[in-house]
Amino acid sequence: MAAKKKLAREREQARAAAAKEKAKAAKAKEKARAAAAKEKAKAAKQRAQDKARKAKEAAAAKVNKAKEIEREKGRKLREKAKLAAARQRARAQAKKKAARARKQEREQERRERALARVKAARQREKQRELDKKERELDRKKQERELAVARKAERERLAEEKRAERARIQAERLAERQKKVAARIQERKNKAAERAAKRAAKKAEAKATEPEPEEIEETEVDVAPEVELAREVDEGVELEAQPDALAESEDVLEPEDIEVSSEPDDVTLDGASGELLAEIGDKLDNHEADRVRAKQLRRALRDLDDPAAAPSIIALFRADGDPFSLRSHLLLALERMPESAYFAAFLDALPRLYDDAPQWAFSAMLRLLNTRGSADDSAVRFESAVLAAGGEVPEIVVDLLIEGAVDLPEAIMKVIAQAITNLGGDPNELRSF
Repeated sequence: MAAKKKLAREREQARAAAAKEKAKAAKAKEKARAAAAKEKAKAAKQRAQDKARKAKEAAAAKVNKAKEIEREKGRKLREKAKLAAARQRARAQAKKKAARARKQEREQERRERALARVKAARQREKQRELDKKERELDRKKQERELAVARKAERERLAEEKRAERARIQAERLAERQKKVAARIQERKNKAAERAAKRAAKKAEAKATEPEPEEIEETEVDVAPEVELAREVDEGVELEAQPDALAESEDVLEPEDIEVSSEPDDVTLDGASGELLAEIGDKLDNHEADRVRAKQLRRALRDLDDPAAAPSIIALFRADGDPFSLRSHLLLALERMPESAYFAAFLDALPRLYDDAPQWAFSAMLRLLNTRGSADDSAVRFESAVLAAGGEVPEIVVDLLIEGAVDLPEAIMKVIAQAITNLGGDPNELRSF
């Protein structure tokens, strides 16, 4: 727009210049034509010139005023545009500065949050480590206390069992001694009666040699005392070796022993006769029981009923093995599916711990000895024990520790591995 105004102004100036030149030419012509009227026209010319001058000045003033107005408008517009641009730049800079400030603030907050998270994570990790160490110390302390308590309980139970066995042994021995003493006293009385009868007969016959009679009477009097000592010693020996007697019960088969089907015709009256008759009945019954036990052992080989496992376990009521029947019962259990065997065994384990701990230990040791073999029952048995939970793992560990006394080192290693797998402390094997 300013360029157009400038162009119009230049055109106006050009027209003004052309008009001026034309006026000069007209003046020259007028001067030439009217030299005479020069003075007359001079005033008119002067007036025309003044008028032209005034008109020119007015036009120039008008143009200048218009130009000044245009320049002022342009200046104002430029100043306004500059101010607007400055304000725009200021706003943009303010926005950028605010954005940078907000970004820096967010970055600072993010760094602070990240640092806080790292510090919190480190603090939590440190607290977890402290808690873990504290729990580990508490666990070890509880394990030590529990191990001490279990050891004390085992020692107490073992002492109670030893005391109970000693009491039963003493009662049996005392009862046996009473019976033996009563039998010997009865023999003494009968011997005294027979001696008195013989003395009376000899007195009636008026025998002339009393010396042999005195010797015979002395032998009669001494024999019961020797018999008493022998019976007491035999009773103590049998009581001290019940397992050896039980093992020897099945060494000979019934067909290897010749048993008379007809009793002897010798009879004895009185208490001695009753005693020997009762012993004869016991011997006959024992032989009959041995024959039947062999038949039962053979029949157990064909037993294949998993439902019978609890009933078989119930027959382990003591640690003995009359006629090797419990050994064959254990073999029958091992031929059954492990699920039935383990379920019945673990269910009855608390009772077995009290009534037949040696059989319970033997059954578990047979399973643990399969570790590493093609048919590894040890791992499956340990899994069943842990799955049973409750007091079962603790009872198993106690049985293994108590039964491992004085066993070879190789078996001790197998038992220690099982105790470790069941959460026990194998170091108790050395302290028990």
